[in-house]
Amino acid sequence: MLGAAYGEGMFEFMKSQREYILVALCDGIAIPMEEVPNSIFSHKKMGEGIAFVPKGKQFVAPAAGTVKCIPENLQTIGMTLENGLGIVIHFGLDSVMLKADDICIYCKEGQKVVEGEVLIELKGDGKPQLEGEWFVPVAIIKHEDFGEFQFILEGEMEAGVTEVVKYSRQGKNYIKELSNT
Repeated sequence: MLGAAYGEGMFEFMKSQREYILVALCDGIAIPMEEVPNSIFSHKKMGEGIAFVPKGKQFVAPAAGTVKCIPENLQTIGMTLENGLGIVIHFGLDSVMLKADDICIYCKEGQKVVEGEVLIELKGDGKPQLEGEWFVPVAIIKHEDFGEFQFILEGEMEAGVTEVVKYSRQGKNYIKELSNT
């Protein structure tokens, strides 16, 4: 009865929304972006996101996608996920102090990666020689076609396993895709 009143297409749209997740990119603790001690991230000038206080040496892809950008200084990795969401992983606020000799990079621009695949690994003890805590923010960009992001900030995170962000696809382009099918 409701289907007739609102049109069957509306219920098809609601059924077809898909939930997506991002997993932790490293072992450690996840914190809200607002707690990152850098105004570019804490004021979300790069976008919504989540940050990590790493406790390991390896950093993995938080979802399947394509590596789009790795600057020469190895400070960030930009990715477009399979569903079109864009993310930028920033390897520490003082990562300009990281030297290429301190990092093993396992990906390159244009490479497709799967969720949990190792992107980079720190050599030595796995902690850069920085004063204070080390933060690794993940900014969400190109998110116009996605719904609200739910950030999961509970306890210790395991790289490639612990779910840290849940979200769904929606927006004008997604509705247009559905109406053309």
